[in-house]
Amino acid sequence: MTLLEFAKSRTRRLSIVIGCRPGVKLAGYDDKTVMEDVDRKVASVLAFAERFDPDVVFSISGMASEAESLGAVVENKETGSQAVVVKPLGSCDDISLLEKHPIRDSRLCSIFLDSLRLLSERVKDRPVAGSIAGPLSVSGQLIGLDRMLVLSVEKPGFLRSVLEIVTERVIEYLEMQVQCGAGFINVAEPSGSLLSPAAFRELCLPYLRALFARIRVPYFLHICGNTNRHIDVLAETGAQGISVDAMVDMRMASRILGPETAICGNISASGALLQGTPEEVRRTTAEMLESMSGAQNYIPASSCSIGREAPHANLDAFFGEVRR
Repeated sequence: MTLLEFAKSRTRRLSIVIGCRPGVKLAGYDDKTVMEDVDRKVASVLAFAERFDPDVVFSISGMASEAESLGAVVENKETGSQAVVVKPLGSCDDISLLEKHPIRDSRLCSIFLDSLRLLSERVKDRPVAGSIAGPLSVSGQLIGLDRMLVLSVEKPGFLRSVLEIVTERVIEYLEMQVQCGAGFINVAEPSGSLLSPAAFRELCLPYLRALFARIRVPYFLHICGNTNRHIDVLAETGAQGISVDAMVDMRMASRILGPETAICGNISASGALLQGTPEEVRRTTAEMLESMSGAQNYIPASSCSIGREAPHANLDAFFGEVRR
């Protein structure tokens, strides 16, 4: 089933907010603890699902689990974000320094996989979403983002050799998530928007295509930032859906992607949903729905992951306006 087929199968209009961080606060936990404890992670997700009745239930993930499984040292911060404190390829081009340990040897991967298994046992009427970082973003964590961008110009052959290894690992982690019960996958490739469209086509497109060829559940590619110039090449990925940030021209993106590819977004997670009033969220959502009323491939969604402090009334306003 593709993402658009899933959307059409629902009895109400599909809407998506990426993540469920407000559930951590609802459950009474701190963000760092939830990243390190399976039971508290699951309790936080279920608290969010009970309070807001989302169409897709996202578990709580970080962006560095895959990097940890390849030898990076990762630290969970108090905010719940993850920092790579040791980058295996941060100062040299010796690809043998990547440590291809079994995924279950990565504590972060193991905790997330166990959360998916438990959630899929508890949630039966809607998909539980897994999450993976895209090959380019994982490579940036192993190399260092600034250094990776330099290598994309000066040593693209070496970068491609890293991307090949990383893509294999990301696919392995993806398939383990599905085995644990994930019925939806969020593929997050935030580093992609830092490349020019030409560089994206060379250093991102082939690896995303290889990844998407292995996904057997509904999914979308989420890419942060201003990707208006990238929509043409994003259409070439063959993704079931493209999830974009708040500054993207949605009507243009819908037209370029075509009717078979879902375009998801772009209600601002850091703007209206976090800082606005419920009335502002309702108005923003209504205006987007009206603007995209002729696009059968549009799925209203948050522009990025929602924060812990997103007001409950704002999330109610978003879901309520879509469902109304």
